[in-house]
Amino acid sequence: MIRCLPLLLIFACDDATTGDVDAHQADLRAPDLEVDAAPPADAAADTARDAVRDAAVDAARDAARDAAVDVPGDGPVDVAPDGSVDVALDGPSDGPTDVSPDGPVDVGLDGPPDARPDQAVDGALVADLGPDAAPPPPCGEVPEGFACVSPGVFVMGSAFEEVGRDPAVEAPHRVRITRPLLVAVTEVTRAEWRAVMAEDPSFRDFDPALPVEGVTWFGAVAYANARSEAERLPLCYGTPGDDRDYVALDAALEVEPVWRGGLDCLGYRLPTEAEWAYAARAGSDGATHGASPWVLRDACADALDPIAWYTCNSGDALHAVATRVPNAWGLHDVQGNLIEWVWDRFDSGYGGFGPAEVPIDDPVVDNGDGRGRVQRSCSVFARADECRLAYRFDDRPGRVAEVVGFRVVRTAP
Repeated sequence: MIRCLPLLLIFACDDATTGDVDAHQADLRAPDLEVDAAPPADAAADTARDAVRDAAVDAARDAARDAAVDVPGDGPVDVAPDGSVDVALDGPSDGPTDVSPDGPVDVGLDGPPDARPDQAVDGALVADLGPDAAPPPPCGEVPEGFACVSPGVFVMGSAFEEVGRDPAVEAPHRVRITRPLLVAVTEVTRAEWRAVMAEDPSFRDFDPALPVEGVTWFGAVAYANARSEAERLPLCYGTPGDDRDYVALDAALEVEPVWRGGLDCLGYRLPTEAEWAYAARAGSDGATHGASPWVLRDACADALDPIAWYTCNSGDALHAVATRVPNAWGLHDVQGNLIEWVWDRFDSGYGGFGPAEVPIDDPVVDNGDGRGRVQRSCSVFARADECRLAYRFDDRPGRVAEVVGFRVVRTAP
C-alpha cells in the first residue's frame, strides 16, 4: 500500500507593490513522500505519481494566486518523469525553481534580463519557476557594476499623450538595438575616475561614492579610452589624421575624436543616444520608469521621488550612486543626480527616420542641427517636468558644468 501525503508549497514574499522583492524570503518546503512495504506494481506507482503531481500543480497555482502572481489558470505546467513540477509564472526571470515531492523547493525571483535578483519591475513581482523558462543572458559573463541589456525594439521620443512633451524634438519613432550591451549600472564615480585619470575635474570635496561631475564630453571620451587601456580592452577612440589613441591631453585641447570600429568596438565608450534611451526606458513608454509613468508636469512629483534625486528631494546636493530605486534593467540614476553625456550630435529630428512602423537599426547621429552633443537625464537641481525620460537637450562638448557626468557602455563580445 502507498500512502501519499499532500504536497505543501508556501510562498513567502514581500508585498509586490513595494518594488523590492527578496528571493531569500522565499522558503518553500515539500514533505517527504512516505512509502510503506515493498515497491508497488507499475500501475499503482503510476497512480500514486499522478496524485502527487496533480497535488503539486494545484498547490503551486493556489500559492501563486495567493501571492498575487499571475499564473495562467490552465497554462502549461511541466511535470518531469520523476515527479518534479515546474510552474511558469508570468514575467522574465533567470530564477529556477525545482519542485519535487521528496525534497526542498528553491525559488529564484529575478527581475528582467540580468536585473538584480532583489529587485521588482515597476512594483510588480516577477518570477519564473522553471530552469528552462528563460534563455541565457546574451552578454555572456557580466562584469561587476554592469547590467546586460538585451537587443530589442522600442519607441524613441515621447508618446503623443505625454504631458509636457516637446513635439519639435521628441517625435516618436521605432528604433531597433541590434547588439547586446553591457551598461554601467551607475554614473561613473569619483573613485572610478581617479583610478585611471590624473586630474579630478569635480567641484566638490572627494567622496568615492559620488558621481564624477565637471566632465566635458571630450573628457568622458578620454576616460573611456583610459579605462579600456587599464583593462586591456580595445580603445574605441582615436585622433583624426594620424589615428593616435585619444588621451587626456587631446580632451584638454578639445580635439575631435574618431570612433574606431563604431558599435563593433568592444572597449569602453559613451552610449549613443538611442542606446541610452533604450537602456533608460527598460520597457517603459511613459515619462518615468516607475509605477506612475505619465504625468511629470509640476516641480515635484510623487512618482519621481523613489527613483530620482531632483530638486524636491535632493537638498540641491549630489548623492551617492545607487541610492534610488533602479529601473528594470538594474540601472540607477537614469533620471536625476547628474545630466549625462552621450555620443551623438544633437538633431531635432534624431537624424531622420522613415515610416513609423519601420524601425531604424542602431541610429548614430554624427551631423546634427544643434550646437553640440546630446545630454540626457536631469540633475539634482531639475524640476520633475525636466526629468521626463524623453527630455533631451544639448551643450557645447567642451563646456564644464557641475551638474554633468556620464556612464559608460560596452558592446557585449
